[in-house]
Amino acid sequence: MAFLDSLINLLSSIESNKIAVHDERCVVMRNRNVECLRCVRACTSGALELTDGELAVHPEKCIGCGTCAAACPTSAIEVRTPTDAELISALKHSIVATKGHPVIACEKAVRAARKQHEDAARLQGWRGALGLKAKDAPALDEAMLVEVPCLGRVDESLIAAMGAYRSLDGTLVCARCEGCEHEPGGMQVMDVIESAESLMSAFGSSFSVEFTDEMPARLTTTESALAARAERAAEKAAAKAERAGSGAEAAGDPSPASSHGSSAPIADSAGSPAGESPADPGRRAFLASAKEASTSLAAEAVADGLGLADDAPAPEPVSPRYRKVNAQGTLSRFVPTRRTLLYNYLNRLGEPATDAVKNRVIGRVLIDTDACSSCRMCAVFCPTGALDRAEDGDFWGLVHRPAACVQCRSCESLCPKGAITVDDTVPMDQFMGREAVLFSMEKPTWQANKPDSMYNKIHSILGEDLEMCMF
Repeated sequence: MAFLDSLINLLSSIESNKIAVHDERCVVMRNRNVECLRCVRACTSGALELTDGELAVHPEKCIGCGTCAAACPTSAIEVRTPTDAELISALKHSIVATKGHPVIACEKAVRAARKQHEDAARLQGWRGALGLKAKDAPALDEAMLVEVPCLGRVDESLIAAMGAYRSLDGTLVCARCEGCEHEPGGMQVMDVIESAESLMSAFGSSFSVEFTDEMPARLTTTESALAARAERAAEKAAAKAERAGSGAEAAGDPSPASSHGSSAPIADSAGSPAGESPADPGRRAFLASAKEASTSLAAEAVADGLGLADDAPAPEPVSPRYRKVNAQGTLSRFVPTRRTLLYNYLNRLGEPATDAVKNRVIGRVLIDTDACSSCRMCAVFCPTGALDRAEDGDFWGLVHRPAACVQCRSCESLCPKGAITVDDTVPMDQFMGREAVLFSMEKPTWQANKPDSMYNKIHSILGEDLEMCMF
């Protein structure tokens, strides 16, 4: 239990303003026999370490790069700075600014490019001081790129988003990984690129990503151009603020009725003050308060229906160590949001163009039913429900939905008979969720939690010898 205890302490201690931890999704927390720890192997800063079988955590070293989150198959770790939604927003801005050639760069590469341009600008200044002809000083237009602490943050859904938003190509700029303290992230992103391009190719897209240590020339501009852009932005902001101020001032002017000494405005037939437009601030405030009140009432009704009224005691959090199976006989399940986004982006690319697709994040389970003991524990611990128990008439066994598989390989690790393998090549019909796989198994002669379960289990082992023991 020491290993599991250390993992519990690890996950609770790395929770910070940089990352969020959902330990109920962690496959190792769900079953200690699962061999994963991808987050530890992917950590780029030494915040997570595994030495001689002992886990250690150093929260002060965490830089929030998100490499561990990209490595985690079940999204047990999520990044807060920036969030996935904020990263997609920044990517869209880069696509527009670069006219379809987005760039994502690690912070080390950005610092190197920034210094290179600063040195060039300094040289131009010296030329001017010497009376030589000097060109406009070069500058790096950082507003055109997406900067991340490490490219290990990039996952398949982010690359697929480039193609889905009609980018012509994509560029990932990484400082040389050799000797870099964040080298695991650079190694991981190479696998991500290969997986993403395979997925997009399966949907008929020729979109490609360039992995380089050179900042694209299209991001180079001049200091005067950057200054002019900043000036235009400041003027727009000032004009917007002025318009907003004049509108507020107009709303605060006394009405004609009040200027003639009337103590109250005259109401029209609809009950609204005369001359007051539907966009009047007072009306907006009333409508907002009404909406807030109705929302509050709806929330209270839902809370009552769920037994979560204010006077009801809050449920005690369940310790990860003592979590039990639910009424369906499985642990809680969760399909990562990134999985949904990835499918949405791929569907935007077009129709599938191949019979199968090889990738890093979506897999299919293969079961040797002859070696299987029919315990179906794989379905109990499956984090997404890709494996589920199935019983219908004479059929008894498992149903597998590859579209929900995240290649966590927990089923492969915990199978007591070694009857399960996870394949990274998925037939397209299964990949798209159009086809599920049924594994028919021999139904055990005994079932757990039944009054006669112990007798039946022993009988299945001893057979006729048990009957002789009864007399």
